[in-house]
Amino acid sequence: MESIVSTPIVTGPLYSQTTLVALLIASAAGCIGTLDDARQLINAPRVLAVHMTPAEARPGESVELRAVVADPTGEAPLLRWEYCGVRRPLAATSPYAPTCAAVGATDERIVPLAPSPLAADEALRWTIPRDACRRFGPEPPPREPGQPPGRPVDPDTTGGFGVPVRVAVVGTDRVVLTGLRVTCAPAAVTLETGATFRGQYSANANPSIRSVRWAGNQGAVGGQVAADTVLIAQPGERVVVGVAWPECPTEDRCGDGICGPTESVSSCDTDCSPAALGCRGAERFLVFDVATRGLSIDREAMRVSYYSTAGWWREYALGANPDEDTTELLNEWTAPLEPGAGSFWFVLRDSRGGVDWLQLRWRVEDPLAQP
Repeated sequence: MESIVSTPIVTGPLYSQTTLVALLIASAAGCIGTLDDARQLINAPRVLAVHMTPAEARPGESVELRAVVADPTGEAPLLRWEYCGVRRPLAATSPYAPTCAAVGATDERIVPLAPSPLAADEALRWTIPRDACRRFGPEPPPREPGQPPGRPVDPDTTGGFGVPVRVAVVGTDRVVLTGLRVTCAPAAVTLETGATFRGQYSANANPSIRSVRWAGNQGAVGGQVAADTVLIAQPGERVVVGVAWPECPTEDRCGDGICGPTESVSSCDTDCSPAALGCRGAERFLVFDVATRGLSIDREAMRVSYYSTAGWWREYALGANPDEDTTELLNEWTAPLEPGAGSFWFVLRDSRGGVDWLQLRWRVEDPLAQP
């Protein structure tokens, strides 16, 4: 049995655009490195991520949840959605309570979000618990039964907090635990700091896959690739694949449609109105630093995860750090040795928990085969 914890923090060995280009060039004369086929290969229905609209919400607000599901059969399996109201113990090193990630957990604080399983292509409406900032955020927490008095939860590296939700494909022993980002004002701060944060903090917007680039022996495909596009490769061919997202402003300018971290409704109501959509790439945002008790401006890191029903990705996931001036990540896919067809799934994440995804089809054709 298996449980997977999905957090909005970009972790693990990530490669920058410059580093990856060098790796791709070096690979042309060498062999393919060790690949984690179990992570990138889709041979059964699997939940890859959870997409929330809006990407960040306040306690008591309604959100729409969709699971990003990869299924080689093309069907929509049934999913079981659950909220885990268990606070993380003080001694725990994981972002959430171990109980939340446990397969077959029977804790009464793990409750269904729907009366019955939903199809993978169905959206779920849910209201963020009103006590989310007390239970999983910076406010003094309620006391857990049989536990000593708790303390507020430390924020992640982006200053954010997550509400744990579990998703499982019915009939499997795999549980995915993810944190839905909740907006919590910093606690125990000066009136000035609190007012500045509330006025200038912009909730996260989900990123967007702007384009996919495909460069192989059969030619190049680029731009906004349609969902029904079939990408063609030869048996064993190595294809460079680029996934790109929109560019976000590096400084604030009233009237550009983006509410930046130095803007507010009072200073720029056109950009910071409730209807503002935010930027769909690496956003700049206001963050509260627990160590200095002050506010600073940060920029989101970006991460792309790669999946396929066959073939091999050079890297399971790639990332762009906040200080990298790039809006595209390049990976390399090696086609299967035999002709056939299958699917790709690309999942784009920002470091505040926003998600976008794209599924495309591929086909391997032998140019020497008789028509």
